[in-house]
Amino acid sequence: MADINLSEFAGDEIVFHFGGRPSEVDAYTFANTLLAFSEALQEINRQLDPNTRIEITIEGLGEGSFRAKLRTVTKLLSRLLQSTAAQEAARNIILPLLMMFIYDRYFADRARIIVTDDSYIYEHGHDRIIMPKFIYDKKKSMRDPAAVDKQIARGFSVLEDDPSVTDFGITKNLDDPGLFADSGG
Repeated sequence: MADINLSEFAGDEIVFHFGGRPSEVDAYTFANTLLAFSEALQEINRQLDPNTRIEITIEGLGEGSFRAKLRTVTKLLSRLLQSTAAQEAARNIILPLLMMFIYDRYFADRARIIVTDDSYIYEHGHDRIIMPKFIYDKKKSMRDPAAVDKQIARGFSVLEDDPSVTDFGITKNLDDPGLFADSGG
């Protein structure tokens, strides 16, 4: 059983894994899934800090089953400067929040959830996904989580409509051998 701690995904990079045919993915599936998840990231950022915007770029493509590495870049929209600590805090919660939305939307009904003093733990298949409570609390305090859920649902709808995608997962690096994914089970 692998332990995946969402706080380890703090920062500005994430890799989406599309399992299926080696080294290829349908362009429609790829583009529309990334667009939906990018819109979810934008919405999380708008709700957390409307004075900044994030740019989402494709940093690289991985070998084997198709992988796309995304990087977010935070840009100030107002003339008022935020403290470096505030910028860092916002940056370090965006990707873990996206992953929490994905797990809540897609896996929660199939996972066993364990609540501890400092985390929520989803046990699904061979994985334990550890969500620090501060991420869960931040999600609960968002003014419109349904706007993020809508984009997550749209992304998974595209994936589910493509029979050549056999699994989907998220990891930190393009060359990570292990990832947590779902193969429809």
